[in-house]
Amino acid sequence: MSRNLVFSVYGYGFSIPIAILNEPLLGRLYRDLLFEARRGLTEEALAKILSPAVVNDIISVYTHLGILIKDGNKLWTTIPLFSNEEKKPLMREADRIARSMTKYISRHLREIINQYRRTSLPRQGLEWRDVSFTLIGGMLLDQYLFRTIHERNVVPPPPLRPDGGKWYLWCLEDGTGSPYEYWVSMISSPIGGCACIWIRGMKRSYVHIYGEALRLAMLLAEGVKTRDELMYRSALPADFVHDTLNKWLERGLLEAKDDEFRHKFPILLKPDVSVLSSAFRRMCGELVENILRRNISVLLKLKHRLGYEHIDDAAFLVMMFHAIKQFTVSRLIELGILPEPPKPIPTWWGFWVWCLF
Repeated sequence: MSRNLVFSVYGYGFSIPIAILNEPLLGRLYRDLLFEARRGLTEEALAKILSPAVVNDIISVYTHLGILIKDGNKLWTTIPLFSNEEKKPLMREADRIARSMTKYISRHLREIINQYRRTSLPRQGLEWRDVSFTLIGGMLLDQYLFRTIHERNVVPPPPLRPDGGKWYLWCLEDGTGSPYEYWVSMISSPIGGCACIWIRGMKRSYVHIYGEALRLAMLLAEGVKTRDELMYRSALPADFVHDTLNKWLERGLLEAKDDEFRHKFPILLKPDVSVLSSAFRRMCGELVENILRRNISVLLKLKHRLGYEHIDDAAFLVMMFHAIKQFTVSRLIELGILPEPPKPIPTWWGFWVWCLF
């Protein structure tokens, strides 16, 4: 029976052997091997799955990456891999903890809205409903929450791997089971960056805005601008400004009327980042210390009680925290605190930029 094995990566710089795991056809043999080794796989059993010529190469690659280890005559995976039945008690715990996270967000909703009002976003023409998913789901419960988890030594940041990347990897058959499973793709630099929310099962397009393009975004945050104004104020080459604006228009990030351009996505200026960062760091500190840290021993005891001693604790906790995040957002949508994502998802939705100069 073919299983829908969903591999998730948290971190960056992962290599082809990691990326291929979610390829429908190319990754099937690799997925099957790792999944079968989750509770130990003998060489005899392995030979029934793959031919010896293929086996040695795959084992060599994933052993090098630290995903597989050999103990006696058995292969074991060090990363979390769970079937639908095996994940049930884990996801029940994730949903239980998500209820506490949801209550916290509900109690602090007015404060979060007030922080939004202190930023330039309302003046940019972005209403709360336009940005609520981005601010709560994207920034508070992902960007800042996981930064806090690492800063407070709950779980170390993704370690350097032999492929040069820094990542944690795990697999759940059919995903977490949460109505909305999402993750955030991010590019960050000392002068700013951009991020985008991806939701499993929903297609979307994505545009990177970083480097010199952030200067155009910062100017657009001030209000409607003409092409000439953007070229003059940014001091960027005319071809660069022309090509960038056209690309953003094609992707639906901008509106244009009589050669005047207005943006449709949140652009956080340096004062905005300061306002939100201060509030979100404090809230995430409370979420981490009062909810997540207090449940770590419960989660790890459950992991051992279910016979997953060989699984890396850090990867397991990161997997659980992501599941908790997803169940939390799904509950917030059920309560009407967050809007349902639009279908289809436009490029501007769940996309944000921040400028630090």
